[in-house]
Amino acid sequence: MATRKPDNPKRDDRLPGEDDLSGIYHGGGRDLPPPALDAHILAAAQGAVSRPAPTRHARWVLPLSTAAVVVLAVGVVLLMTKQGTLNHRSALEVPNEYSAVTASPSVADTVRNEEPVAAAKAKRAAPAAEQLAESVAPSSAAPVVAAQKAEIPQAPGTTQEAERARTRSTAAGVVAMKTQGADVTAVQVSGSPGRYDFNVTVKSPDTGCQQYADWWEVVSEEGRLLYRRVLFHSHVGEQPFTRSGGPVPIQADTVVWVRAHMSTSGYGGALLKGSVRGGFTAAVPPADFATGLAKQSPLPDGCAF
Repeated sequence: MATRKPDNPKRDDRLPGEDDLSGIYHGGGRDLPPPALDAHILAAAQGAVSRPAPTRHARWVLPLSTAAVVVLAVGVVLLMTKQGTLNHRSALEVPNEYSAVTASPSVADTVRNEEPVAAAKAKRAAPAAEQLAESVAPSSAAPVVAAQKAEIPQAPGTTQEAERARTRSTAAGVVAMKTQGADVTAVQVSGSPGRYDFNVTVKSPDTGCQQYADWWEVVSEEGRLLYRRVLFHSHVGEQPFTRSGGPVPIQADTVVWVRAHMSTSGYGGALLKGSVRGGFTAAVPPADFATGLAKQSPLPDGCAF
């Protein structure tokens, strides 16, 4: 194969100034960075490669220590707050315990302190005394009222003042007597004729085995004992309290009395009267109503607490 030769070998195809540009290009290719710069770059690279990388545990040291300090600080604050709250609550509760002892003055102290009260206040107290006297059996209230009247002297010229004092003393005597009785406040009945179960609610001034409501009972209109629920302990911390008993052998329209008995003062509290069909309401029994039942069995044989 023959090589093609140019038609005019002497022809020059270079452009004007091409030789100068080519010389500059070839001369620039020989430019290199200074040896000092190469040495500096090489030393920095070797130092970066030889430096040990941080371990996994080392990266968690600072966050964990910060979290531990925060948890400890919060715990201390909560502990101090709790102790401060308990101390503050204790400081407030102690006076309340002592104030409960002196909150209610006795009836006798109230009567003595009210002696100089004006006549208008004495008139307002008279109707209250009459209402209290009506809610108590005459047999139990009469001795107390008579004793209170005997204590008031009849000085000349002080008839009106003596009458006021006698009214206040009468009311005080009735209240003092009432606080020693056991009141029946509610009666609920279930069951069928001839076998009714009674749920009786009693409010009594229990202080322990030395004074407590020891039974409630159902009595016929004639004063015959139909059923008695004996209570085996006091109810100091449970007032009023409800206890069930039965069966009571009555019919739906049989009228009966429901009353309670105190171990110290016997009968004398509020009574409820009625029937299963008609319901039970407060009522005052006749004088000396069925007082002999206090000796009829069943009777309590002791007090547990």
